[in-house]
Amino acid sequence: MLSDTWTFLLLREALLGRRTYAEFEQNLGIGTAVLADRIAHLVDCGVMEKLPYRIPVRESVTRIR
Repeated sequence: MLSDTWTFLLLREALLGRRTYAEFEQNLGIGTAVLADRIAHLVDCGVMEKLPYRIPVRESVTRIR
């Protein structure tokens, strides 16, 4: 899955400082299902991690490890 174009674009955006789901979605113009799938895969692989964004948790922040 790391050969997927969306995955590399997602990593690029993270390196540029994007952190929230909404930022990734807005800057990439990616569909929500594809975005959720790619983020979940990167989290499962240990490349990214999800952190609480605010309390109470309504959204999470994704960052590169």
